[in-house]
Amino acid sequence: MATYKKTQTGITELNSHQLGLRTELRRLLILIDGKRSIQSLAPFFRPGEVSGLVDELERLGAIEMATPITGMLPSATASSAISSKQLQAAIGIAKTVAKSRFNRAADRFITELDRCKDSQSLRAIVSDIQLKLMAEYDEEMATAFVAQVRAEFNPKQ
Repeated sequence: MATYKKTQTGITELNSHQLGLRTELRRLLILIDGKRSIQSLAPFFRPGEVSGLVDELERLGAIEMATPITGMLPSATASSAISSKQLQAAIGIAKTVAKSRFNRAADRFITELDRCKDSQSLRAIVSDIQLKLMAEYDEEMATAFVAQVRAEFNPKQ
């Protein structure tokens, strides 16, 4: 479940209006409390609008993730970095799962997956896809996508 919290910049913005946020961005910033998931805030906005607003508030430095989304792969450290072959296999699995779950709607996710250069960017992109699915559909669908990708990549776990 993706939960965001206000940064110091976000807190300052609520008091000073220095960023000059549009109404919908300000409303989302007010609603973000570090406890409620983004998916639970989606009903306060037009369908599909929340993920773009979250992206914009993040770019402005007004919010940050409060609870990390469970990654698909182990963290990339020297001892757990994956090989190029493993990375390509993981990307292929994520694409296959996206296609099987979302048909033509998967194209935009596949485009994102094609940008993966390492396991860290893959985790970030899978987390981003999860956020978008939570905002546009529901948390259950988003969680199921990540769980299926993880199960396909790590069948013994």
